[in-house]
Amino acid sequence: MRVISPPAERNKQPILEVLTTRLKPNQRVLELACGTLQHALHFTASLPNVCWQPTDLSTETVEAGQHLLASKTAKAPANLQAPIPLDVLSLPWVVPAFDSVYAANLLHISPIEVVSGVFVGASLGQAQSVYIYGPFLLQGQNTAQSNLDFDASLRGRNPVWGIRQLKFVEQQALAQGYTLTETVPMPVNNLLLEFTSG
Repeated sequence: MRVISPPAERNKQPILEVLTTRLKPNQRVLELACGTLQHALHFTASLPNVCWQPTDLSTETVEAGQHLLASKTAKAPANLQAPIPLDVLSLPWVVPAFDSVYAANLLHISPIEVVSGVFVGASLGQAQSVYIYGPFLLQGQNTAQSNLDFDASLRGRNPVWGIRQLKFVEQQALAQGYTLTETVPMPVNNLLLEFTSG
């Protein structure tokens, strides 16, 4: 039976509405930490001219995704490629050529080194843009109690996890030539960040 992530099901449409105005025809997107493929399936169905390459660290997740897309029940769009394994920290990334990088709910459930790894990998692959979705801590602003509770829960489960400071993420991006060009508020105290190169 196919695994469904309730958060991915809730946020896929709001994220799509933002990406629709930013992703260009024939753009090649590399998705990091694709998980259940809910985002990939939803986005590619609505953006038929965008080529989407999902990846994930988990071999089990990649194999489950490959099996899903090979089945008739998935009704996978032609612009959605089968997921492939990728460790963000294994640089340079050995993946098909890409124009943009997309990651949802990755940075807070991975070691902090993954933040810089995302931008180093994107830079080595000459990505023009990087889109990152998830919760962030903002300097000088009150953090929603739900995010504070979520952060404490994450750190309790794994001490290297935790919601990242937006300023830190921006610094790691700048070090690789990416500028934070837009911060889009999203439901449930999340943000969608757009970074562009040059």
